[in-house]
Amino acid sequence: MNTEGRPQLANRSGFAPGEARENWAILRALSQILDLTLEFDTLAQLRKVLFGEYPHLNNIDVLSTSDWTPERCGELDSGEFIYAIEDFYLTNPIARASTLMSELSAQARARSSGRIAAE
Repeated sequence: MNTEGRPQLANRSGFAPGEARENWAILRALSQILDLTLEFDTLAQLRKVLFGEYPHLNNIDVLSTSDWTPERCGELDSGEFIYAIEDFYLTNPIARASTLMSELSAQARARSSGRIAAE
């Protein structure tokens, strides 16, 4: 499905190296290990299952219409917007585990906390 809402088919441009698999094959293998075996063994079978469950996906490159209505909204409060990110350098777990990002965060706090001595 593209961002416009049109179902699209993608073809493989090459084969992955080594023991790498396509996403659907990984999920199928995992389902077998978990004793929740999915009902497909090939990409064609997967697409058949998807098209059965979600018929609109079979209309390749066709923009489906939907019965939607705009959500009614009320008046906005007069409160102030608050910047949600307290520390830009520590916004995710990988950054929080990084020594460098910790140093940058500490330097940013030091700069904003007051005067810094000139060197």
